[in-house]
Amino acid sequence: MALLAVLGIARASYFHLSHPDSGLLAPGEAIDPVYAEIRRDLPDQPRLGYLSDVSPSFALQDRYWLQASYALVPHRLEREPSTLNWVVARLEDPAQLGPLAARYHLQVVARYQKGHLALLRRKGTR
Repeated sequence: MALLAVLGIARASYFHLSHPDSGLLAPGEAIDPVYAEIRRDLPDQPRLGYLSDVSPSFALQDRYWLQASYALVPHRLEREPSTLNWVVARLEDPAQLGPLAARYHLQVVARYQKGHLALLRRKGTR
């Protein structure tokens, strides 16, 4: 088991060192500071939903999802939030949070990063 862990770490390190323009980060961008505030407020749930106002056909949505997935470990983000009580939203346009939350029957618990990041909860749950 330890050998598999070492191989996995070696593979990930090789990929990141040999492919610096992997698209995960924009130049000068750091992931963890963006998600530091929301991490403190996350519920003790292993699975969280994920929503974005960016169309799934754009690579930007994949980058946002990958960044959030990386930064919010050990929580696992799922792109289909309809069965989950807690959801993380990453928005290009913070004005879209209300309509997006309403579409999925969610209420806004907290906003971060000037409204570009939010924690939502399914209506009627605690």
